[in-house]
Amino acid sequence: MPALTTSFSPPAAIAADCPLNHGVFVLDQLLAALSENRDAAGLDAALDLRLALAGKAEPAIVLALFFRLRATVEESHYLACYRLRRWLDAHYVAHVQLDRSRPAKAVALQLAPAASLPALREQCIASAGGHGIAEFAARVRFAVAEPPR
Repeated sequence: MPALTTSFSPPAAIAADCPLNHGVFVLDQLLAALSENRDAAGLDAALDLRLALAGKAEPAIVLALFFRLRATVEESHYLACYRLRRWLDAHYVAHVQLDRSRPAKAVALQLAPAASLPALREQCIASAGGHGIAEFAARVRFAVAEPPR
């Protein structure tokens, strides 16, 4: 009887290659569901985000469009919003400069508690150690995260 051979990939490799963990794939699946349900507002918001991702728009625009999409469809498409949010958390970063005398500090995004781009900016300032600093006093720039080496 021949020996059974199995190939096993570590969970991290499986998760990285799984299309369900890729934001554009998730967004395309969401677009299909929204078209089928004839959800005009959700479809409009999803298309705007999809075009921004395809056109490599500024990260702040992508994040603002995500918040708009989430506010529109999260109740009926929670899982898609969750997967998209996790993908954006992993692929974007905030560079926060609390004042001109200090260099910018990279801060990981956590989109879950924020409901808007201004709320996300405030959260990033707090994460960088800027508790009590007004949003206009600090500079927050969103960028695509560097891939791990």
